[in-house]
Amino acid sequence: MRKSFFIDYPLTRHILHSYLPFFFTSSPSEKTFHSTSVFAGFLLLMLCTISTGHVQAQLSGRVTDAHSGAPLAFVHVVVQDTQVGTMTDIDGNFRLELPDTASFIQLSYVGYFTKVQPIDHPVDVMEIALYPRPYQLQEVVVMAGENPAHRIIRNAMDQRRANDPENLASFFYTSYNKFLATLDQDFYIERWEMTRDSLNKRIADVLDERHVFILES
Repeated sequence: MRKSFFIDYPLTRHILHSYLPFFFTSSPSEKTFHSTSVFAGFLLLMLCTISTGHVQAQLSGRVTDAHSGAPLAFVHVVVQDTQVGTMTDIDGNFRLELPDTASFIQLSYVGYFTKVQPIDHPVDVMEIALYPRPYQLQEVVVMAGENPAHRIIRNAMDQRRANDPENLASFFYTSYNKFLATLDQDFYIERWEMTRDSLNKRIADVLDERHVFILES
C-alpha cells in the first residue's frame, strides 16, 4: 500500500527565488522593509510543501490463476463492505484508491472461488492467485422419441383440404422474395469469346474498371 504527499514544486521554487535573496541584502532598511513579506512567503512555502489535507492510499496488484499462473482479465476487485472497486485489465493488473477504513479487498470471477485478501501490510504490487471452482453438473438422460417436426407435418396434411385456396372464397398471404444477382467478369468474357456479343464485352469491361453496388430500398 503506497501513500503519497502533495508537493507543489513550481510554487516552491517561485517562493524561494522571490524571497530568499532578501536575506543577503546589504541594506538594513531593505531587510526591515521586506521582513513581513519574507515571513509570509516562507509560511506559504511550508503550507504548500506539507499537505495537511486528506491522504488516500493506492493499491496496485495482479491477479493470476493459481494453477497455471496465467493472468485473469476482468476480475472484480472491491473494497469489502464498500462500493469502491475496479476490474483487472487484460494482463490481470489493477489499481485501486483505498478509503481510510479499507482493510480487505474481495475478488470475484466466474469459474473461480471468491477470495477476501487483507491489505493491512504495505506492498508495491500485490500478487493474488485465484483457485478454479469445479462445477459438477447433474445427470441428464435423453430418451429417444418422435421428432416434433413429424407432428407438425401430419397436422398440415390433415388440414390440407380445409386450407386449400381453391376451396376458399377469398384469402391473402404474405410473400417473401429473394433476389440474387451474380456478376462474374470471367463469365462475360467467356460469353464474348463464344458469341462475340458486344454487350458481354461491355459488361466485362465495366466489371474490370469498377465495382457494382446494389442497394435495396
